[in-house]
Amino acid sequence: MHRANSARVGVACAAVLMVVNATSAQAHTEKELNVCWVNQAPGEWLDLEIVADGPSFRTASLDSGECRAWNVRPGQYKLTVEDVEEFRDAMRAACGRGRAPALTITVKRQQDVYKAGFRDLRNGGLITHVRKDRRTTVTAVLTCRST
Repeated sequence: MHRANSARVGVACAAVLMVVNATSAQAHTEKELNVCWVNQAPGEWLDLEIVADGPSFRTASLDSGECRAWNVRPGQYKLTVEDVEEFRDAMRAACGRGRAPALTITVKRQQDVYKAGFRDLRNGGLITHVRKDRRTTVTAVLTCRST
């Protein structure tokens, strides 16, 4: 009889743990928002001061080649940079004379891929969605083209 009670207690504890873990998983995704920065400009060093604003708020300063993955709540996020005009001027300086900056932002979630650019940042930010158990990766790449 003692073993039967122990088994019931063990099953009850396991059930409670499953409920607690399910609730935690619903509150935050596991590193589901990933942001990367690639600076291919020949000029001066330029980092990306990224802001992700939605159900969770995150910021980061990324060096070229660096990514940041965050645990965030699922939902709609607006991605932008801390100071859009300063970033535009810094991109121009990094490309140098006779070259124009071209910022390409790629958003990828499973099979879905779409592209955006600096215009989206200048117009208030890039809107994307983060879903539970689906990583959303946003990669910003700066290149320079001859003018």
